[in-house]
Amino acid sequence: DHHVGPAASPVLREPLHQAIVEAINRIRPAIEQASGAILEPCDAVAALRYPEGSFYGPHRDLAETPDENGLHRREVSIVIFVNAGAGAAPAFGGGRLRLYGLEGNEDDGVDVVPEAGALVAFPSRLRHEVTRVTQGERQSLVTWLLTAEGEPL
Repeated sequence: DHHVGPAASPVLREPLHQAIVEAINRIRPAIEQASGAILEPCDAVAALRYPEGSFYGPHRDLAETPDENGLHRREVSIVIFVNAGAGAAPAFGGGRLRLYGLEGNEDDGVDVVPEAGALVAFPSRLRHEVTRVTQGERQSLVTWLLTAEGEPL
């Protein structure tokens, strides 16, 4: 299995959606500095729900070939955890964000423990996955910052 989930989520109400987009754009200069790339402003985020049993197998968010949706221009992937997957009262079990290749070995994964409100930004070319949710429901927000038009990839 490569992919079971996430489930469709209701659209974020506009005031909340706009506030999240604005918050991401406020930190975009720091992300540009860390990534070494000139990035387009964030214009949208998506809400994802991973019910019990769902997961998203290892993949990269950066498309290898150019397409009309700009997937080949994804530079930075952003995940914001809405609920907690650890601590005294976790809302779900499993559902870790696992990032590969951080320690030099492409096969070794490093798990990010989901903490409510935490934002994780990583290169879109990095292989990653969401491990199987073993109980409850994992909720997150995602977006991708694209390289500015005309900038080298």
